[in-house]
Amino acid sequence: MRFVRPALFALILQLSESVGGAQQSADRIYVRRIEFRGVTRTNDEVLRRELRQLEGTFLNPTALEESRIHLERLPSVERATVAVAPVPDSETVVDVVVTIVEEPTRRWNVGGGYASSLGTSAQGYFANDNLFGSGQQMSIVLDVSELGSIAEASHTNPYAFDAGVSRTVGLLSRRIDQLTMDTSSMDAELLEARLEYGYAIAPQQSVRLGLALRNTSLGAGPDSSAQLTSWIAANGEPGFADGALSTEFDELDLTFRWRRDTRDHESFPDDGFEQSVDFRAALPASDVEYFTMRYDATRHWPVGDQWTASVHAVTAFGDGFGETTALPPYLNWLAGGPSTVRGFRGLGPRDSLGNPYGGNLLVAGQLDLKTPWPRRWAAWMRSGFFLDVGNVYSTDDTVFFDAGGQRVDHGFSASELRASAGVAADLLLPFGTVRLSYAVPLDSSGGDGEAALRDRVEELQVSFGVEF
Repeated sequence: MRFVRPALFALILQLSESVGGAQQSADRIYVRRIEFRGVTRTNDEVLRRELRQLEGTFLNPTALEESRIHLERLPSVERATVAVAPVPDSETVVDVVVTIVEEPTRRWNVGGGYASSLGTSAQGYFANDNLFGSGQQMSIVLDVSELGSIAEASHTNPYAFDAGVSRTVGLLSRRIDQLTMDTSSMDAELLEARLEYGYAIAPQQSVRLGLALRNTSLGAGPDSSAQLTSWIAANGEPGFADGALSTEFDELDLTFRWRRDTRDHESFPDDGFEQSVDFRAALPASDVEYFTMRYDATRHWPVGDQWTASVHAVTAFGDGFGETTALPPYLNWLAGGPSTVRGFRGLGPRDSLGNPYGGNLLVAGQLDLKTPWPRRWAAWMRSGFFLDVGNVYSTDDTVFFDAGGQRVDHGFSASELRASAGVAADLLLPFGTVRLSYAVPLDSSGGDGEAALRDRVEELQVSFGVEF
């Protein structure tokens, strides 16, 4: 155990032997007081609720180590060192001294990003992970890009209830002009207020359950697709504003998230498993009714002394129910790019303008084999090889046609999966993560001679400062 040096074990043994010989044990040593040192910005109660060793109980080395681990999980604690001090004139009572090295909890940053499918963006955020020393968290995030803008503020109380249940209150404002640089335009404005409760099932596993009240305005302009216009006309409260068809609707959503993360490192893991399940459903009292669910899983394991293999799989599905014909178009999933199938852009269904429309079913998998090369850049670079496969499909009531006016079925078909292989590199730089890949598509489609249905191939893909 990191905090328990041989001297500490010797002290516990010496104290126990002084009580009464072989029939006495360290369990007979009591903890009189637990004292924190080096603390200037964190309230005492925030630290004490992380303790597993309590005052007035038997001295337990296991509980001391668990206390240290829980303390170091606090955003305000960089390092915790535990020591046992004997109490004068007592052979069975000790004090525990915990020396805390605090770290800054106020963080802010401004920066930008670029991806070929997302264009350029500018971001800024401010976060305080230890608000007024209470252990509560507050954050403000702003993001402006060629595709739209996002403004979000949230507050989290990690101990809203004694059982360790956290509570998060958030406000979100989002404007969407396009889903990607390749998709047709839309005019969407979303306002959302949410209330979430979270609980740590285990040190590496958590769940979140919440409600979100959302108001959405969605409009179609002269450059909008027939699929978007049809959805607007059939859902919510459609009407005309400034000569353009639009709709507005309110929804009350149930949200759920489960996450488990056993990775040994966050940036460049060598081993571990990361999984998450996300579910969202607009409840029957809403103007539109739909659900979405998504499962992500990534497994990392070492190969030899220098290489790390990883497999990433994602599957997502959603649909409308009741009188709602399909998912709101801005919730459609898209495929092609670093997170799904590298070497492609805008896979899957195409709208009436020949642009990617996305779908309600996503299936994708990635196999990577990377190593810290060049060796002199090992601390901030990984490079290697990859194999990707995946696509996005439409299984709902959205209707698509080819150039000849014939209806096109974009339901799931294994023969429509796309695959690519190539080389890739990830770089950790001060302004963000840079991702580069060069892919060779293995089975791109020519669209049977129709340019609108031909796969869009992009062998070299570069992104930085953004996650997608």
